[in-house]
Amino acid sequence: MVFRIIEDRAKRLVEDGLTGSLLGTPLDTHEHLARVQALSMYQAICLYDGNIRLRHLAEGYIPVLNSWIREMIDHGSQAPCLGRMVMSSPYEDTAIEPSSENLLWYSWILAESIRRTSMLAASIQSIYLIHRDGTASCYGSMMFTTRQGAWDVDSAYAWEKMCSEVNVGFVQLAEAPSLLTKAAPDDVDEFAKTMLSIICGAGRVNKWINR
Repeated sequence: MVFRIIEDRAKRLVEDGLTGSLLGTPLDTHEHLARVQALSMYQAICLYDGNIRLRHLAEGYIPVLNSWIREMIDHGSQAPCLGRMVMSSPYEDTAIEPSSENLLWYSWILAESIRRTSMLAASIQSIYLIHRDGTASCYGSMMFTTRQGAWDVDSAYAWEKMCSEVNVGFVQLAEAPSLLTKAAPDDVDEFAKTMLSIICGAGRVNKWINR
């Protein structure tokens, strides 16, 4: 029953996305993020659960998710100001102060969300493809912020203060392994540690953390 629900929802998500593309329906940044995050979670379940039917279904969606990731990145890179999209969020429960002081911080939040979502979604499929085929697409040029605390600050002031006082560790994914020799474990956030575990192996990362 659970598998049937997952299958139906994944199919509906993909069908809605393909219908929107055929109709030329534009998506905003939040919608790009939402559909990539949703499909990547379905892919994680279907590719790794062990159910043959779900795995076959998910394999067919690999090109779809790759396409959505590229579209999300392209949309984010072409948007004139991501911060204004946060300020003008259509969701009523989103309490956001529409001040110019927050504009840069909001822009970083959305840009970093795009970066992290794309890397995690790509990793879910890449790990599977490497095990299946021995090769997968590379997203090593993607930049992201690795500094502990940068993602956790709760105000534009705190974020700007942190950026002015410390190196926030903005690196390419392909260069992230250098953190194992150049950074202290306490200075690297959990997302970056997860990506390091995917790239370098959990054993090497745990050894670095416990040294």
